[in-house]
Amino acid sequence: MTENNSSQGKFYPRSPAVQLIMHLSKGAYTTFAKAIREVVNNSFDAQATEVKLEFNEDRSELTISDDGTGFTAEKFDEEFLRISGSRRRDKGNWDDDMKRPIIGIYGIGVLAIAAVCEKAVIQTKVAGTTKGIVREIPFAHLFDESLKTEDLRDHFYYYKRPDFEALKDKHYTSIRLINLNKDIQDILNRPEDTKHKNWASIDQFDGFEGFKWQLGLLVPIKYQDDFPVRGLELDTIDRAKAELEAFNFRVFVNDKEIFKPVRLGHKPKTKIKWSYEKEDISALPPKDLCSVNRIESETPSGVKFYGYIYEQGRAIYPINLRGILIRVSHVGIYGYDLSFYKYPKNLGLTMSMMSGEIFVESGLDDALAMDKDSFKEHNSAFIELIRYIHGEVEKISSQIKDQSKIRNAIIKGPEAVAEYKDQTKKEARKVKDLLEAKTPTIHDMRSSVGVKEWEKTVTEKPNLSLRAFSNRLRTRISNLADSPDEEQSYLQEALRCNEKNCWRASIVMAWNAAMHRIFQKINHERNGLVQFNNAAITASSRGLIQYKTKTYRDLEYLKRRVLDNQVLAAVYVRGWFKVEGYRLMQRNLDTRNYCGHPTDYEVTEDDALLTMNLLLKQVFENPKFRVK
Repeated sequence: MTENNSSQGKFYPRSPAVQLIMHLSKGAYTTFAKAIREVVNNSFDAQATEVKLEFNEDRSELTISDDGTGFTAEKFDEEFLRISGSRRRDKGNWDDDMKRPIIGIYGIGVLAIAAVCEKAVIQTKVAGTTKGIVREIPFAHLFDESLKTEDLRDHFYYYKRPDFEALKDKHYTSIRLINLNKDIQDILNRPEDTKHKNWASIDQFDGFEGFKWQLGLLVPIKYQDDFPVRGLELDTIDRAKAELEAFNFRVFVNDKEIFKPVRLGHKPKTKIKWSYEKEDISALPPKDLCSVNRIESETPSGVKFYGYIYEQGRAIYPINLRGILIRVSHVGIYGYDLSFYKYPKNLGLTMSMMSGEIFVESGLDDALAMDKDSFKEHNSAFIELIRYIHGEVEKISSQIKDQSKIRNAIIKGPEAVAEYKDQTKKEARKVKDLLEAKTPTIHDMRSSVGVKEWEKTVTEKPNLSLRAFSNRLRTRISNLADSPDEEQSYLQEALRCNEKNCWRASIVMAWNAAMHRIFQKINHERNGLVQFNNAAITASSRGLIQYKTKTYRDLEYLKRRVLDNQVLAAVYVRGWFKVEGYRLMQRNLDTRNYCGHPTDYEVTEDDALLTMNLLLKQVFENPKFRVK
């Protein structure tokens, strides 16, 4: 500590140590492309319209030139070299002159190049003067372990080189990175992976093409014409393309313009040397396999964003395009996250078929980590955005399940597709018949459960509606707590018969179970047999049945001596059925009789399931027939 001319008063800490540069520079950028991204983004903020990257032959040097506003000597000290000293954010987040966002945040651009080369030579000029400045910044010594604890101000410096003459209206900046690190040179000069028949990841590209691919993914440049989703229209994708077009910003690497390499396709083509300029880098899946969901929203904390999630029914290649990419002001953060930022459910292979981009317009700057390559996971705005993304993944995964049949048919070939379409038409007709209640049995069923409940059940899973009914019936039967063993045996046997397509037997068994419950209820009533006889006499007097007064000794005698239609009429008179329920039961008694005797009556699965549902509602789930 140093004292300010007094034994008491203010004390000032020493200058930061040299190792601050080591920590910030080496730790901030995980790849060479991400380090260069920061230089390109600085050019964007400097109102450049073109940035040119030129590597020498052995790729030991890189010159980055732009046509931006350039630096005066004063601005160079204030903005380029001063760590976290950028004043560009003082103008806000928007450049009115260029009609595009300002994307610099922390003012640490110099750190991006400090760890990748031995030294940098900056040549820059602003408009309105005939002289430009040249500055040389050595970096290698900043990573000398023997200096790491010394004061940074003693070792972080630059050399002034002679000014140069240029036309008054010229303005630009050129940064020459000399002696790129050996590991970076090795990566750039890495040959293409030829061990495999095709490529699946950018790690298999040659190093130079891989660098261009990564850089193009991260900086705010245009997509190629048919990117990112070919053949599928979506307004949010068109919006992103239009905004990037309006930015008027282009990047060239060794005189070749690069674009965002977001081309979503299927399996990589075999025996092809990938290059950024090639268009046919992957096969297209059939259009019927693909779907793309629109995203546009704003979180409660004010994060405003739009985008898309795409899914194609087959694995996406290269694998580096799988997952979700968040872009802040069209700058890619990190890259595609394959887990969709820790989506909590295991979707298996489905994850390899999905890709998406989220374009954040505002509200997420505070969530960005210093390296602008990750987010502060505790940030509330970031948490809200990720929850929204998870909701969209849930939606599209549900769509995939619904589309699985047609996708499997497409993969198998034209004959399977034709068969699927024919089956779909049949199922559509069946659902229509169910909704419109075209048969008496279905009409009775709809009346018993209510129109709204009926429509909800039928439309819930159109192609599996009856099977869904069967599952519901099984659950309802198992929930009949007061059902005796004999009754349960009838009901379970009815379900088993239905599963074996023995629909006649299913209806008979279900009816036997219902009559068993009705008889049990009569027997458990006080003076139940007498009351039944009196009710039957009343029903006869109303003309509902023909009945003579009888004396019943016990329940078994009653079962042998009375007909089912007489039982129904008697319990109706007692108020255990409403009018509509009584009529429905009579009709189902007719169905039971058709099924229990040799007739030409054609029974369907619909009849079996719907009859069982009716009996459950009118008898077993009817409080009037509860046996205490």
